[in-house]
Amino acid sequence: MSALELAPPGHAAEAPRVIKLHAITLPSSVHSGGTFRLFVRARLSEGWHIYSLHLTGHEAPMATRVTLDESMFPAAAPWGESPAQLALDGALGKAIKIHRNEAEFYRDFYVPDDLPPGAYPISGHLWFRACDNKVCTVPQELGFEAFLKIEEPGPAPAD
Repeated sequence: MSALELAPPGHAAEAPRVIKLHAITLPSSVHSGGTFRLFVRARLSEGWHIYSLHLTGHEAPMATRVTLDESMFPAAAPWGESPAQLALDGALGKAIKIHRNEAEFYRDFYVPDDLPPGAYPISGHLWFRACDNKVCTVPQELGFEAFLKIEEPGPAPAD
């Protein structure tokens, strides 16, 4: 799990704000040729929010992004996210899609047919801008890591 303390200007006297990340794969072990889903969960301190992955137009530069470091697992679908809510962002003064308290990002991946058994790390970064309806942080990045176990091939089916 990764955590980032946020202390925006003008809030130095308050307790630091924290965003915690946790990443897992489901299932946690598969055979070569299978598929799995990577989940990245962000927990936000009370009063803070981050933006949706799916912002458009002039809002797009504030959109949250999930990136993977080099990966041997080809993506099977684009990144998805838990439902974002349309809310008035006091720092920006307009309605925008946000996540409060918790956000979950996920993506499906293929396991190559020729991947040997073993434990494989999957690492990446969450890029975000956090706001508390008064101020926003500068864009931040926070790393995450999960592991996927590739199982030994099972016995061939009997004829």
